[in-house]
Amino acid sequence: MINSVVLVGRITADPEVSQTTQGVPYVRFTVACDRPFKNQAGEKQTDFIPCIAWRNQAEFLRNYVRKGNILGIQGRIQITKYQDQQGQNRNITDILVESVTNLEPKKADGGYEPQPPFDPGYKQTKGPSYDENPQPVEYEASDNDLPF
Repeated sequence: MINSVVLVGRITADPEVSQTTQGVPYVRFTVACDRPFKNQAGEKQTDFIPCIAWRNQAEFLRNYVRKGNILGIQGRIQITKYQDQQGQNRNITDILVESVTNLEPKKADGGYEPQPPFDPGYKQTKGPSYDENPQPVEYEASDNDLPF
C-alpha cells in the first residue's frame, strides 16, 4: 500500500516546538497551499493543511523556518481516532512530516527572505526562446570563483 504526500506551501505561523512527557520534541504547524485554479467567482482558493513534525525535523523548523517561508514537505497522511467528552467519535487528519526543506533563498545575513507567491500563469518574456539560435557564453573562472 502507498501513503505518500508531497506539499509545497507557505507556513502560516512561526513554529513552536513542544515536547511529549518522554521529552521527544514535536511541532504542529499549518501549510497554506494555493489551488491551481480559481472558483466560479474568479477568486483563488487556498487549502490549510495541518502537519506534525517530530525530533530533528521539529528542531530544524524551530531553528530555520519563520512564518511565510515556502516549505517542501514529504510525508504521509495520519488519521488519529478518539472519543470526545460527549462520547462522539472524532478523527484528526495530519500530514506526518518525514522530510522538510526550506525553499526560501538565504539572505546575506544568513536569514531567509520571503518570496512573492508563485504564479502558475506567469510566462517568461525575456531571454532567447528555444526556436532561436543562442550564442554560447564564454566565461573564464578564476580561483576566487571556485567554491572550494
